[in-house]
Amino acid sequence: MRSKLQILGLFLVLLIILVPSCKKEEVLQPTWQWLLKEKVVLTETERSHKQNLDHIDHARTCVDIYVWGEDTLTLNGPAGYYPLTAKAVAEFQKAYENEVMPDTTQLSNDGMMADVIKDFLELRRDHSASQSFKKMRIAIPKDLYEVYPRFFERFLTEMMSYLTGQIGGNSEWYGGTRDLEREKDIRKLITQDDFDFLDPWECNCSAMIYLESFYKKYAEGDVKSTQIPKEDYILFVQEISAHDRTFLQEKYGGELNEWKTSYDSENEVYYVGVPLY
Repeated sequence: MRSKLQILGLFLVLLIILVPSCKKEEVLQPTWQWLLKEKVVLTETERSHKQNLDHIDHARTCVDIYVWGEDTLTLNGPAGYYPLTAKAVAEFQKAYENEVMPDTTQLSNDGMMADVIKDFLELRRDHSASQSFKKMRIAIPKDLYEVYPRFFERFLTEMMSYLTGQIGGNSEWYGGTRDLEREKDIRKLITQDDFDFLDPWECNCSAMIYLESFYKKYAEGDVKSTQIPKEDYILFVQEISAHDRTFLQEKYGGELNEWKTSYDSENEVYYVGVPLY
């Protein structure tokens, strides 16, 4: 009997150890729940980019008439590098601008910008400063980000500045309302020269130049080796771009690395955390 009781007691001890309590789950909840606070943006731009690659693949191997949208790009032969590049860049720009701001004459209640602002404000009002995690992740799909990382770093910086300042900043300094001109600036970012970044070409050009380079190389057929930026280059761009976010360090303290873009390999996105406090 004593042996049976000892076995039963040992079984109960193991059961207590192995089965987690509800109280412990509640304590851990704030630390893992941040995974749910993610907003993937520029999904329509990503879709357009992938369509561009498909069109280039088909047009380069077509020996008949090839029509892309309203443009006829080839008659009885492959489409040339220049018309394919020009068309792809134009489609990319149109997709980005329409997704960020479809109407430049007024603020839209639909689309990416409105969705991001809505989610940011809902999360901000639901989270007190005493909570352990106080950020919302804004994420960009990997395949899109790696077309030209520096441009998407600039985009993320502008979004962080807009949300933590004009939209959710201190009421003594900001109105807490949307700003038509700020949103237009984010829309125009794709065509604006980048004077804060000395790239390998020493160009400081807008993203349009690099989009042209990307699509031209892809049209030529160099689709594997040169299209994906090397990891050390991406890390370099992210390090440089983090310095553009010193306004966050000045406001929230901590290390500058807290505002650096990170990569989520499981979801295949690059993301930053936007403060909710």
